Amino acid sequence: MAAHAPRGIRSDLSQITSNNFLCRASFVVGLGGMIFGYDIGVISGALIQLHNLLDLSPFEEGAVVATLSIGSCVGAIIGGPLCDRIGRWKTLHIHNVLFVLGAIINSTSYSVTQICIGQFITGIAVSIAGIADVPYLTEIAPARVRGLVASTFEMFIVVGIFVSFAIGYILLDVPDGWRGMFAFSVMLALLQSLSMITLPESPRWLYVNDQKPQAVNIWNLLLNGEGVDEEIAAIEEQLSQETIHLASSSDAPHFFVTWFPSFFVVFGVLFFSFFSGGIVVRNFAGRVFQESGMDSSASGRFLVLLGFFKIIVTGSSILLVERIGRKNLLLFGTLVISFGQFLLGFGFLEHSVSVNVYVIGCTLVITGYSIGFGPVVWLFQSEMFPTAYRGRAVGICQFVSNIFNSISALLFIPALHGLGESTIFFLYGILGLLGIVFVWFVVVETRNKEPEQIRDSINLRCCGNGRRAVML
Repeated sequence: MAAHAPRGIRSDLSQITSNNFLCRASFVVGLGGMIFGYDIGVISGALIQLHNLLDLSPFEEGAVVATLSIGSCVGAIIGGPLCDRIGRWKTLHIHNVLFVLGAIINSTSYSVTQICIGQFITGIAVSIAGIADVPYLTEIAPARVRGLVASTFEMFIVVGIFVSFAIGYILLDVPDGWRGMFAFSVMLALLQSLSMITLPESPRWLYVNDQKPQAVNIWNLLLNGEGVDEEIAAIEEQLSQETIHLASSSDAPHFFVTWFPSFFVVFGVLFFSFFSGGIVVRNFAGRVFQESGMDSSASGRFLVLLGFFKIIVTGSSILLVERIGRKNLLLFGTLVISFGQFLLGFGFLEHSVSVNVYVIGCTLVITGYSIGFGPVVWLFQSEMFPTAYRGRAVGICQFVSNIFNSISALLFIPALHGLGESTIFFLYGILGLLGIVFVWFVVVETRNKEPEQIRDSINLRCCGNGRRAVML
């Protein structure tokens, strides 16, 4: 008998696929995630060539990766206010211009400095993409499938990573193949910008910016004319709550204090997503394979296989995010990451072990990240904050995210040589276990909840006194 998806999953998928407008919007905006994933994944393959070609020191290798994150910090600062002020649609086009500029600089570089400049500009684009694309997806989706639709961004990210690994392998033995690796993202950015011409602005952004007739017309398209009144009632209720808490002072410090419980949870999840080593292993998987004794060709093949496996795992996780919840995915995913890190630590401690130990360890780490942190972090950033301030809130989260990413990327290769391979992976495993403790005791489930409900649940869990805590 053929396997069948659970009824709830079939129902969710049917609600999306039956709406041509929602399908098209999810695909086109999701392309931003593909560019995002390609540009953060391409460096893993490019570094294999650049390491030998430019004789990179450990610090220079870390700098090439870290400048992407440093640029993302700048993007986070400017992207949030930009997204809230001019809208999600225009911001999407801006990040594509930056993607193209960064790719051109990277692919025509002749020094580490030039590559770092290209990575810096690409990083700005990457951060703005995360700030604009995910809120857009969150705001066009009906409540029942909002998590599923918003998670398609992560799905496109892993597709982009897979494509970057595949192109990296194809061009691995081609002279100056790394130039082609960097240049490929130009085509993706142009494709998204051309496709975005057929899509409207986010209806929620239009509604809160006093363009209500246009918003209602778009909701009629998205919802096939059903449930529009309920959508308007929900956003009016959210706006009234925002007025109570934010109208007295709309400056950034007051907003941050008011929504500090939500920021605290997101910052904590972001910290453990980076310092449990999931992203580091993804970025430096090729170097980990080479440290284990593999040649460049074998490393490239395994990167492609890892990218393909990541697509399968992420797709499965996205289908389950509305069924079993965000928190459960985080708990299980982080546990798998820790197990993989301990296996890598053991492999480097006992150098006589088979190379398969390293492959299985990296696979477990990337699998765990794809189950939990990958899709859930993006959902948390969009679900925990109100529409009117979502761009700025996601911008703040992206800024912190990229600070963490910059530190972890810059320190990984020097720490690998300074502390030893086994020690660094054992530390990642321990930090993963601490992440499980944080998720278990602090994180709340956000499924089918409005931002204020989530914030009050966090207060109740951490402080025991509900809404009053945010007013102190």
